[in-house]
Amino acid sequence: MTLDRHPQPIALICLTIIALLLVSGCTNLQSTTPKESITLEDTPNWFSIPLIDLQTEEEIQIASLIAQGRPIIIHTFTTSCPACGAQFKESSDLQIKSPDTYIVIGLNIDPGEGGAAIRRYIERNQYQGHFVTSPTSFSIGLVETFGIRVMQSTPQTILICNGEIYLLGSGVFSSEGLARIIGDLC
Repeated sequence: MTLDRHPQPIALICLTIIALLLVSGCTNLQSTTPKESITLEDTPNWFSIPLIDLQTEEEIQIASLIAQGRPIIIHTFTTSCPACGAQFKESSDLQIKSPDTYIVIGLNIDPGEGGAAIRRYIERNQYQGHFVTSPTSFSIGLVETFGIRVMQSTPQTILICNGEIYLLGSGVFSSEGLARIIGDLC
């Protein structure tokens, strides 16, 4: 009796698909608890990196936004990401329901998307919040803080409040879910 040392083609295809899904982060489910929390003993360098709001052309910095005392929600995105659009609809709904309670930042991480395309994306969908393109130094700072996973799939959600940074992870968080998480943590 001889053993077949070549896996069946269908089994190999299935294993490849499962591996790709795991690597891409598409199997991550929304969690109501943060995956990671970092206490802000030392202020990360990326807090002081200037970001340009693509709608108003104003310069903002995370450090100055923290000084306002409101929770800051950062969503990484690209304009070609359907889940990112769904997340911005939820975050816009959160801001409409509770004006001046939260600061939401859309952080575009695709260096190939220009400001004009991102502005059209925001205007066409009537999203609320600040939208910026991540400078390389800001992206490097996020990777230093959370590891490369923060840039590997979109949307990633980061929450900053009460001297803590929380990586909520990938997936779409409903407006109610975000409000509940922020209520629990902030």
